[in-house]
Parts: sequence; structure tokens; C-alpha cells
Amino acid sequence: YEYSYNGTTWNKITGDTMIISKEGTTEVYFRGVNNAGTPSYKIGKYTIKVDTVAPSAPTVVWKKNSTSGPSYTPGTTTDTSVYAVLSYNKTDTSGLDHYEYFIVGNSSWHKLAYNWTGWTATTWNGTANVKFRVVDKAGNLGAETKLYTVKIYR
Repeated sequence: YEYSYNGTTWNKITGDTMIISKEGTTEVYFRGVNNAGTPSYKIGKYTIKVDTVAPSAPTVVWKKNSTSGPSYTPGTTTDTSVYAVLSYNKTDTSGLDHYEYFIVGNSSWHKLAYNWTGWTATTWNGTANVKFRVVDKAGNLGAETKLYTVKIYR
């Protein structure tokens, strides 16, 4: 077998494994070569993504009553539902898979569905300390946001 990064210059694959470790997106062409050294006419082109870089922390915008409601300032007391609206400026190769949140006092991170970009505190009373992070499609855990204090007393 042979490989090429441009479809023109070909290199022999030694053994049965080829390692691509360059961070980012790489296009690679492959073709077979028979015992006489004649290359096949059928060429496969593949896009390989290598992503070992952790994503940056998400941006958090706090709202009351709904994701489009009035602003909420963490650390202040409210008697309404509180929403953390999350956004992520893609800075890695593989892209966003999902957001996670962690409430101090719990033992693990919890996944938010990819199509939901917010955390909601609607049914409880009290104070919670919460932080967020991104997990990319390569499974890299992103940087955590700072710890936010949410106070809801109804």
C-alpha cells in the first residue's frame, strides 16, 4: 500500500500500520500496489482529524424566568427560576459534543444534551455552587468555568 497527502507524491507504507499524529485535519490518499509494483487505479481519499487539545471553558450568561428573561447576577438572591445559558467558541478540531455541569456537594459531573445549551434551577430552594465545562467530540474535557453561586429562596 501507498499513501499521499496531495494525491501526487506517493510513499510506501511499511508494515500494516500508518500513524498520523499531526494535530488538526489531514487529508490522506491511499492506494494498493501489486507484487509487481504497479499501483491500483482506485484511490481512496480520507479526512483524518487528530484532536488532543482540551477545549476552552464555555461562556455563561445568567437569566431569570427563562433563557431569554432578565439578567441574573450569581451570588444574589432571587425567588424565580434561574437559567445558565452556555455558549462555546469552537477552538478545537473535533467540535462540541456536549456541556457538563458540576454542583458542589455532588460526586460527579452531569451531561447536558447537545441540543440543550443551558442549565436550569427551577424547582429547588436554597444555595448551590455550580460550574460548567465543554466535552469535545474527541472526548477531551474542557477547562472549567469559575464557580458560580446561585441563591433561590421562594
